[in-house]
Amino acid sequence: MKKRYRGTAVLLAGVMLLAGCSSQNVPESSQAAQETSAEPEITSEQEKLGRIQPSAYNNVNGLNLEPGSYISVLGRSESGAYWDEVQAGMDQAIEDINTALGYEGGDRVRATYNAAAVSDDVDEQVNILDEELARYPVAVGIALSDANACEVQFDLAAENGIPVVAFDSGSDYQGLMATVGTDNDASAREAAGKMAEEMGESGEVLILVDNSKAKADTVRESAFRDEIQNQYPGITIAGSCYMDQWADAGEEIDPVQEILTQYPNITGIFATSSDAVLLALEAADAMGDADTGAEAPVIMGYDAEEEEVSALEDGRISGLIVQNPYGMGYATIVAAARAALAQGNEAVVNTGYLWVDAENMDSDEAQRLLY
Repeated sequence: MKKRYRGTAVLLAGVMLLAGCSSQNVPESSQAAQETSAEPEITSEQEKLGRIQPSAYNNVNGLNLEPGSYISVLGRSESGAYWDEVQAGMDQAIEDINTALGYEGGDRVRATYNAAAVSDDVDEQVNILDEELARYPVAVGIALSDANACEVQFDLAAENGIPVVAFDSGSDYQGLMATVGTDNDASAREAAGKMAEEMGESGEVLILVDNSKAKADTVRESAFRDEIQNQYPGITIAGSCYMDQWADAGEEIDPVQEILTQYPNITGIFATSSDAVLLALEAADAMGDADTGAEAPVIMGYDAEEEEVSALEDGRISGLIVQNPYGMGYATIVAAARAALAQGNEAVVNTGYLWVDAENMDSDEAQRLLY
């Protein structure tokens, strides 16, 4: 037993000696590489998909659609960086489904994006929906320009076994399979807090609403108003202006002049969309005067179109709620596919947002989400 033990001890000593020599001969750079492994860089797409909750909507696992299945998606606008991002997310989800199922050629699952040529043209959106339902897609995703405009079409879709998913801006229609989008209540309340801080919790704020019939806009308006009125008594809500109502009134309405005339004392403007932000910028430019010392109002709002980001960079905008349209497009396809397969859906799929201002706009997180 003693000889056997002694032999084992010698063997162990030799192994330890070799290990020590091996460690000493390893270059310092190699040792550092062994001790720390570089974290993989997060891509823009991963950032956007990672914000989707529940996480079941950021992948296509288990979506075994029939070959040749067709999903129809209707947006609120035909063009613009926001809607381009929605389409990019849709396309990626469809590509992921076809790759997972091995579909090629005529077997591929398809999805199309359609929208009115004029943003938020309700009648045109209804007409497009009628046409799409006649093609019998396995499911429909729609960003509603008017929360109450498509209920007849939704009833018809239900009668024909075509499930409907809302995204971006939804409806109270009970038959919707899911609503995919930003938490408009929470984001507007966050913007109210940021606005109050920037204004020193005093002054007058105008709410500039893009579309008085779209649920996303009306929720943002009401949440912002409620948060200011209940949490910041030193700030007065001067009023709300509805851009679609001005448009309906015809060319005799000059929106900038209306703001200057009706609300000459405002010190802040909260805008519910990119178009509303751009109008706010026009009004602010007209109100600010370097010669007289008049200051332009603080501007905060939604989205990240090129002009908005440029204005944020030069300080004309104080902050933006940057949504996740790529994630909306991707999650809408997933929700539509789940509905077509009768897998069940969450009532609300939150695609996330990020508050972006001068302090964080150059961060990796913000840059990956900007579009």
